[in-house]
Amino acid sequence: DKILENLNCKKLDIVVDTGKTTLVNVLVSDSYNHKGDTGDVVLDDFDAGSIIMDLDTGSVKGNILTSKFFVVRTSTGNVNVPETKEGGDCRITTSTGDVYITLGK
Repeated sequence: DKILENLNCKKLDIVVDTGKTTLVNVLVSDSYNHKGDTGDVVLDDFDAGSIIMDLDTGSVKGNILTSKFFVVRTSTGNVNVPETKEGGDCRITTSTGDVYITLGK
């Protein structure tokens, strides 16, 4: 498992072959890009100007601090994200996995 904690940065790109990725108190002012083959992503007090996640197999769960314009796709899995249409883009794609996102702390 990979854990990234207490980070403030302008841009963050993560590429993961296998394993869970946990981001705790990570703030990205510009863009966050995540590419993963197999593994879940857990967000805890996370935020970024724009978020793009592309997973083959894995769920995305957790909380984002500010509103986003959500575009979420999963072939096999459930999606539960806020119905906000403002803020930066949040595009999450997973072939197999659930996506559960909440807003705020």
